[in-house]
Amino acid sequence: IANAHGLSYTNNLLVALAERGAPFVLCAANHNAVGMLISLDGNHHQGRRFDAQLEATKPTTKRLWAEVVRSKLEQQAAALEAMGGPTAPLSALVAKVRSGDPDNLEAQGARRYWGLLFGDKFRRDQDLGGLNAMLNYGYTVLRAATARAVIAAGLHPTLGLHHSNDSNPMRLVDDLMEPFRPVIDLKIWQLHRGGEGEITPETKRAMVRTLYDDMQTSAGATPVMVCMQKLATSLAQVYLGEREKLDLPLPGLIEKAERKAATAFRNSLLDMGFAMSQFSVYMRFCTSQTQIDTYGKRVESSLPEGGKVNILQFTDKQYERIISFHGKAKQAANKTPDQFDLF
Repeated sequence: IANAHGLSYTNNLLVALAERGAPFVLCAANHNAVGMLISLDGNHHQGRRFDAQLEATKPTTKRLWAEVVRSKLEQQAAALEAMGGPTAPLSALVAKVRSGDPDNLEAQGARRYWGLLFGDKFRRDQDLGGLNAMLNYGYTVLRAATARAVIAAGLHPTLGLHHSNDSNPMRLVDDLMEPFRPVIDLKIWQLHRGGEGEITPETKRAMVRTLYDDMQTSAGATPVMVCMQKLATSLAQVYLGEREKLDLPLPGLIEKAERKAATAFRNSLLDMGFAMSQFSVYMRFCTSQTQIDTYGKRVESSLPEGGKVNILQFTDKQYERIISFHGKAKQAANKTPDQFDLF
């Protein structure tokens, strides 16, 4: 996410990011995304899924949008519960949502929600600073992660369920990110309660880390980023007639001490330069056995109580021999990571 004045970057960097499926996001002065570079090669079934998107009937898209709206209202109620606020004003709307949300209960919920979360004087305005600027940046993080999930699922980001602005090339992305907005909202409420009120490097890092926070799903506690991937994949499956409903997170945000400890441990791994290879698997390239030992001790000092953690070591050659599949498609062999830092 390019969110600072005076940045410069090379074509080689942009190509390398696209090859790895990493969206490159350009931000305006208000921290909103104004441009995004995404990979064209997202999924080996991409053409078939594009066709299924185009052939989706209006009743189907309206039904799916109602599922998204209900999930968003449930997550908004969960955010209010987590900060000690009343949940009834939002949860009472969930059962009333009809196909396509013709009563615009999503907007009704938003009017109730912002006042309960940030106080009666708060008004959501993308052009204002303070909390509004923090929300802009947090939603930019969400939008980038959702865009990556949509492309990886072989879907076209412009063919949405509900958003219909002709000038918006990310209509589906904006549809699918809705249930995850309350995760950012709650994080900003927590930052504000701790005395933060502006965009800083620390608040940026905190908002990015929400992608690794857990949400409740039918499979148990699952990081937000993985929930996004599962949602986008389930939408593709609905379009193809392989399932009936979307794979949405369950109501309620996980706030147990064990989950907080797990999140803190994941954050410490990210701070040490580890990257998530897949759910619950983190990897870091080291240049020597001494460096391996150093990071092993750092990981050990950050371990949560009651957790089970295994540390595996393997050589460059062993790494290159890993066989990876995305779905049923075999991926190209791994390449030993280049040694560079990106700031």
